[in-house]
Amino acid sequence: MKTKFTFFLGVALLSVINMYAQTRVTIPAPAYLNEAILGDTLPNGTHEDKIYVLKRGGTYYVRGAFENLKFKLNLVAETGTGAMPIVRAELSDAGTQNWYMIACQQDVSVDGIFFDAQSANDGYSPANWCFVNLGKNTNLSFTNCVFANTGQGGVGTWNAANVFRVNNCKFYNMGNITFSDQGAGRMIETRDSQVEKLIITNNTMVNCYDRLVRHRNGAGVIKNMEFSNNTIINHGGYFGFMELGNVGDTIKITNNLVINGMSFGADQSDATRLTEFNMHTEKDALGQNKIVWIGSVPNDTTKYILSNNVYSVSSELATFYTANNVNEGPIMTDFIKGKISNPTTAWVKKSISVTAAPAAMTDLVSWYYLTKKKGVTPLHDYTRMTIDYMLNTLNCKYNADGAAFIGTNGKPVGDPNWGSSVINSIQSHTMNKTDLVNYPNPFSDRTVLRFTLGVSSNVSIEITDLTGKQIRKENLGRYDSGTSSVVIDRNDLKSGMYLLKVNTEQEQGTLVLMVK
Repeated sequence: MKTKFTFFLGVALLSVINMYAQTRVTIPAPAYLNEAILGDTLPNGTHEDKIYVLKRGGTYYVRGAFENLKFKLNLVAETGTGAMPIVRAELSDAGTQNWYMIACQQDVSVDGIFFDAQSANDGYSPANWCFVNLGKNTNLSFTNCVFANTGQGGVGTWNAANVFRVNNCKFYNMGNITFSDQGAGRMIETRDSQVEKLIITNNTMVNCYDRLVRHRNGAGVIKNMEFSNNTIINHGGYFGFMELGNVGDTIKITNNLVINGMSFGADQSDATRLTEFNMHTEKDALGQNKIVWIGSVPNDTTKYILSNNVYSVSSELATFYTANNVNEGPIMTDFIKGKISNPTTAWVKKSISVTAAPAAMTDLVSWYYLTKKKGVTPLHDYTRMTIDYMLNTLNCKYNADGAAFIGTNGKPVGDPNWGSSVINSIQSHTMNKTDLVNYPNPFSDRTVLRFTLGVSSNVSIEITDLTGKQIRKENLGRYDSGTSSVVIDRNDLKSGMYLLKVNTEQEQGTLVLMVK
């Protein structure tokens, strides 16, 4: 294969700045990224702990294998404004496409890079993954990145990880049914690995066939996971929305917006699909594995926090569902429902649309229901976005009316980077004496606050002294309509009189606290 350009790695082409005890190396564009980094070695063949800077507006290529990196990999975009640097997959000199773009065995930190897994050589299949981790007990951090056009998924770990963080990223066009089937096409993969902390926050995910998070089989445990403030549009869900497998201390899923989640619906007649809904152990009326959005191996010690999630079905997909007697299926297993205090409001179905996004994958879903086949088809797909569309047309901003669209943080649900807005036209009123009480009062160690809500709402409290100086502020989370109670400990309150203010999206109230 003819080389598009020659990259000479040398002092003349690398600008080196010492910063924070790490050397920053700027790689000019265009360049073969793997050859530039792998060639930048010490005389003994080892690597320094360096930060590699990619030029804004620059295009880089990964040619062949960029794998088994036994040194920390730090990639960042050049500071300033301008287009994100883009890294594209390219065939090796032997004419083969690598299974993944980059595979590491040490810590990874990437900030501000666009990864396009579609081969730079027309007509060839894409790389299956942008990033995979093969090392043990690593820390993985991806921030402000775009992962696009993969054959199977965006980022994953094939081995135990300490902290696996994905924040402010975009995942577009996961899976390619021209070369594979709808069982591929995931966002984040942990295989059967042990993960101490899996943090997935403030991301947008558009177009995928399968699960957003896949963790199944084996004894590995996700000890703590947070999946919050994400926007998901056109998710197929052939094998589910989120398979968590073995879980440990805490699973938190809050403030997410999903439009057309589980587009393939809950088809209990598809034996192939049912095989991968086995880990949650729940069955339907016929004794088959139950198709649900979110499943995990039952664990009584796990704390589940599911709240303020909104999902919507677009009109075109809803029309297909009605005509074919299909539904999107239950969100949670019965076990998870039994572990949370708000099973009816953890996920709320509402009508909503965003400014500009691809149409629902009704063509692909229709093909699936006609064939009941997990297969390859070049004729049917989701509306595949071009890079230009991703960068210049896609806009997941929405404007909504109603408390359901307000997250636990008081901001619109979904990825905050789009700048969505929510107004609440529900009439506000002040809680009266029967709505808001605490006992005992006065108290010395703790008091019980009892409040009654007219509608499901987020609840926060503020304690001030009589001059209005704030002593304590706390978000209690979301509560269903009706009467609820919460314990307030004395902690830092000295003897005296205080004001306790209770606030929701619709209601406010104030009590006088007397501390002995």
